[in-house]
Amino acid sequence: MSITFQNLNKYFTLTQIFILVLVIHVVSCSNNKQKDQGTTTGSLTMEVSPLRLDPAHRTTTATFQLIEPGETVDLANFTLKAKITKEEGGTGSQISYQNAAGIRKDKPTIDEPLTDFASFGSLKADDASLKIDFTVIPGERVTLLVYEIEAFNLEGHSIGSYSVEYKAEKKLPTLNLASEGVLYGAEKKIKLEISNANVEPITGGTLKLQITRTKGTRAMIVGSSSTHTPYMYEVSIDDVLLGGQTLTKTLTIDSKTDLEAMFDIRLVQGKAQSDLIVVVWKQDIQLDLAVKYEGNPRKLSYIINNKGTKEVSNIRLQYTCKSDGVRLAGVTLKKDEIKEIVIGHIGVNEKIENQDLGELDLGANENAKFIFKVVYDVGHTEEKELICSAINVQLSIENLAYNSVKNEITYSIRNKGGDTAEKVQVRYANESQDEAGKKVMIANQAKGATDVVSVSSASIIGPLNLPIDFKQADEAKFKFELLYKGSVITQATETKIFKAKEIKLKLVPIGNISITGGTHVFKFRIAVEPDSRPMAGIDLKHVQLNITNSTGNTSFVTKTAGATQGINKLTGADLNNIRDEITLYVDPKTEKEAKFVLELSYKNNPQGNPLTINWQEENIQIEYLNSFVGDNQASFKLCSTVTDIDHGQLTVELSSNNKAKFSLIKEDKHDGGTSLTLDQLIGAGKTPINHKTYPTYFKLLDSQGEVSAQVTVHLKRGAKELVSKTVDWKVSRNSLGIVIAGDSFADEELFKINIKNKGSIVNLDKIKFKLTNDQGVAFRVGKLPGSTAITATLENITGQVELVEEGTIQFDLQRDAAIATKVYGVDLIIELLDDETGKTLEKLRLEWINQAEIDIKLNLLLKDLKTLKKTFENNLQAATETNQYDIKVKAVENIITINEKLDQLTLESSKIYLSVASKEKKKAIKQILIKPTQKLIQEIEEKTIDFLETGRSELQRLSKELKNNVDGFYSTIRAKDNRVPIGQRKELVGQALSNKIAKIDSLYSYMVTIASKYNMDKTKGIAEEVEKIVKEAKEKVSELGKAIDEAVSSQ
Repeated sequence: MSITFQNLNKYFTLTQIFILVLVIHVVSCSNNKQKDQGTTTGSLTMEVSPLRLDPAHRTTTATFQLIEPGETVDLANFTLKAKITKEEGGTGSQISYQNAAGIRKDKPTIDEPLTDFASFGSLKADDASLKIDFTVIPGERVTLLVYEIEAFNLEGHSIGSYSVEYKAEKKLPTLNLASEGVLYGAEKKIKLEISNANVEPITGGTLKLQITRTKGTRAMIVGSSSTHTPYMYEVSIDDVLLGGQTLTKTLTIDSKTDLEAMFDIRLVQGKAQSDLIVVVWKQDIQLDLAVKYEGNPRKLSYIINNKGTKEVSNIRLQYTCKSDGVRLAGVTLKKDEIKEIVIGHIGVNEKIENQDLGELDLGANENAKFIFKVVYDVGHTEEKELICSAINVQLSIENLAYNSVKNEITYSIRNKGGDTAEKVQVRYANESQDEAGKKVMIANQAKGATDVVSVSSASIIGPLNLPIDFKQADEAKFKFELLYKGSVITQATETKIFKAKEIKLKLVPIGNISITGGTHVFKFRIAVEPDSRPMAGIDLKHVQLNITNSTGNTSFVTKTAGATQGINKLTGADLNNIRDEITLYVDPKTEKEAKFVLELSYKNNPQGNPLTINWQEENIQIEYLNSFVGDNQASFKLCSTVTDIDHGQLTVELSSNNKAKFSLIKEDKHDGGTSLTLDQLIGAGKTPINHKTYPTYFKLLDSQGEVSAQVTVHLKRGAKELVSKTVDWKVSRNSLGIVIAGDSFADEELFKINIKNKGSIVNLDKIKFKLTNDQGVAFRVGKLPGSTAITATLENITGQVELVEEGTIQFDLQRDAAIATKVYGVDLIIELLDDETGKTLEKLRLEWINQAEIDIKLNLLLKDLKTLKKTFENNLQAATETNQYDIKVKAVENIITINEKLDQLTLESSKIYLSVASKEKKKAIKQILIKPTQKLIQEIEEKTIDFLETGRSELQRLSKELKNNVDGFYSTIRAKDNRVPIGQRKELVGQALSNKIAKIDSLYSYMVTIASKYNMDKTKGIAEEVEKIVKEAKEKVSELGKAIDEAVSSQ
C-alpha cells in the first residue's frame, strides 16, 4: 500500500492511544491496597490452659493474642483479675506469678493491668502473643482449690473468663503382702500391710478388703462376710488409718474340705481399687489308706490315694496282726510284729489300688484284728483298724446322706459275702467340734445305735432312716460304725458332715417406705422363705440388720421416736421375734432428704434383697427468682419433686430487709399486699409432682428512699415455713456484654456465645441478639432455625426468661449446613440490643471460615498454576525465537493473558489466605501457591521489560533512519529540476518513506500491546521515551509535508 502524508498523520495518532492505555497493573496495585499501620485501641483474646491442676502440674498459662492481625494494642487498656474462690481441707493458698521486672509475687487476689506482666507496653502484629504463667501454691492441707481468672478491656467488658481447679490427688492406700504368696498345710495365715500415703487420716470402716476365691469350692477367710457376688467376700478395716501410717492385717484361711485354694485380694475404697494380690494355699501331703478283706477266697488288699498337693517318696505300708495263729499268704504272722512293704513314689492325684497282700487264714480264731498305716519320710497316716471274720461276711454302709425334705439321715447296709450276717447294727456318734454342732441329735441322742438286723449273703437292705434334729446348727459331723455281733467292722466306718437346710430370710416392707415431710416412721418385718430352714432352726443372735446412710449426710435412724442417737445395726433381741413387725424412725436433722439401705444377714451371709428407705422433706423449690431493678416485676415458680402442690394449702409471704415495700400481684393483676394464699395468686387447683406452677409476680410498691433491698419470699403451710428464698432489688439498670473465646470458627463448628450480666437482673425478652453477614450465608443461633440474618430476643434463643446479676447464659452459633455456600469466609457482625431503648449494648465482629471449600479451591488453583507456567514457557520460546512482529505480538499477547490469569489466581489465593485463621495453614498457602505465583508473575514482568527495551532500541534506530531520510528528501523536493514534476517527486518521497513508517507502526503497536498491560516505573520510562521518539518523527515528517505543500503551491 502507498502511504500518503495525509494518512501518515492518522497513523501517528496512535501515540495518544499509547498514552491512554498505560493504566493500572493488577498485580502491582495490590501493593497499594495495604492498610496504613499505627497504634489503635484494638482488642485481644485471652485463653487459659490447662484448667485442671494437680500436685505435679500446678501451673496454668494465660495467652493473649490480637483479634486483628494488623493492629497494635496498648496493654495498659486491659486489666487481668484473679481470685481464689474456694478452698477445701485448709486455707492460706496463693497464686504466684512473675511481674515485668522479674519479681515473683504470691497473692490470693490479683488485679493488675497487663503492663504489670509484660516488659513491653503494646502487642503488635510482629509479636506472637503475650503469655503469663500462674502457679498455684496450696495452703497447708488444702485438697481442693478453685480460682477465677478474667481479663477486661478499657470499657470494663470481659475478653475472657475461666475457672481453674486444683485438686490434691488423694491416693488409695497401698496393699502389700508381708507373708509368702504360697502357703502349705497348717500354714494358713496371710499377713497384709496397708499403708496410707496421704496426709489426711482415713476413717475406720471406709476401707475394705475384697477377697475372691478363684480356686476351691468351700475355702474362705475366717471372719469375712459374703457378698451378693458368688465367691466374693469382704473384710472391713475398722481401724483409723492415720496419714503416713502402715497397718498390719492378718487373715486366716479356713480350708474346710478343699485341698487347694486361691484368693484374689484387693483393697477397696469406694470405687477405687488397689492392685491385685494373689495368695495360694495347698494341703501339702495327704495320703488316704483303705484296706479290704473280701473275695472268694478272701484276701487282704490295700489302696493308697495321694489327695494332697505334693508328690511323696519313700512310702512304706506297715501292718500288725493282733492275734496269734494267723497266716497271710502262707506265712505265719507273729502277734504285734510290725511288717513293712516298700511302695516307693506316688504322685499328686495318683492312686495305688487293689494291691493284694495274699489269702488270709485265721486258724482257730473266729476273727482277727489288723492295724495298718502308711509311713513316709516326714510322717505317717492315721492308723486303720481292720477286723477279719472267719465267716464270709463283707459288710459296708452305703448311700449315707441327709434328706433335707424329710429331715432325716438315710443309709443302706450291703453284704457282699457268701454267708448271712446276723446281729448287724449301725452305731453313730456326734463328733462336731463347735458348740452348735455338738447339740445336733440323731433319733434324739448325740450317740446311739440302731436295732439289730440280719443281712443275707450278696444283698442290700434299705434305704433305712434316722431322724435328725439340727437345732440351730448349720452342720454337724457324725461317725457311723457297722457292728457285727457287737464287734466293729472298722473298714466299714464312715465319718460324714451333714449340712442343715439353708436359711433364707428376707425383708418385707409394711406400708410405705418412701416417706415425706412430717412422716418419719417406717415399718417392716423379717420373713422366712418357704424353702428355708424352719424358724426353730434359726438362731436369732446370728441375725443382723445393717443400716447404711447412703446419702452420707447427718440424718440417722432411731429405734424410738425422738431419740437423739442413731443406730447403724440391729442384732438378736433388738429384732424381736422373726416375723414380728419392726418399727423404726428417720431423724432427718436439718437435711432435706435421706436414704437408708437395710441389709439383712445371717452369720455374715446376705439374706434376700436390701430394702431402701427414702425420706424427703416436702421438697417445694422456689425457682426462677432472680434479681430485679426499678419498677420491673419479679417472678418465680414453685416445683415439688415429692408430692402434688395444693394451691389452697400454701401461703406466700414477702419481707424486706429495709423500708422498701413490695407487693404480691393477685391473679386479677391487682396489688395483693405481702401475704396471699397461692390460689389467690395463680388460681385454685393442684400442680402435679415435678411440674412447675404458673408464675407468681410481685413488684416494688414504694422504695421509701431506698436504692436497694433484699426481698425474701416465704412459702408456708400454716405456721410452718417450708422454704424461703431471697432476691436483690436495685434501682440501677443492667449491664450486659458479649464474651467469646476467639474471633473465628470454621465449617460446622459450634461457636460458643456467652452473654454476661454485670448489672442487675435482666428480663431476656427485652434484649435482642442480632446477627448479620455480608455474604448471604445462613447461620443457626441457639434454638432458632438457620437464616442469613437473625434478630431475636435472648429468651427465644435460649429459652431462659431472666439473667441474674453476674449471671451468664450460653448458646451456640453454627453455620446452617442445610444451605450450601461457596464463599471462603464471612465477616459476621453480632450485636446485643436493648429492645426498650434501642441502644446497642455491644457490637463485635466474628469471622467464619469455609475450610472445606478452601481446600477444594486450593487444589484447583495449584493445578491452574502448573498449567499456566507451562503455557508461559511455550509462548516465551515462540516470542524469543522469531523476528516477525506479528508472531511476537501473538506470543506476547498470550503471555499477557497468562499474566491476567495469574493476577486472578493471586486474587483468589489472597482471599483464601485472608480467610484462613491458622498460622500454619497461612504459611503453607504462601509457600505452595502464593510465592510460586508471584515468582511466575515477576518472571513475566522481567521478560516484558526485556521485550520493551529491545523494541525501544529498534524504534530509536528506525526513527533515526527516518529522520535522515527526511533530511535527504528536503533537497529532492526543493530542487529546481523541471524534468521531474513536483507531483511525481511527492509520490517518490512517499514511497521511499512507506517501508520505514510501516516498520515503526508495527513495532509501535507491539510495544503498545505490551506496555498497556503494565503500570510500572520501568514501563512508564520506556513509554515516555517512545512517545518522545514517535513525536519527533511525527514532527519531522510534518515539516517535510509542509515543505512539499509549499513547493507544490509555488509551481
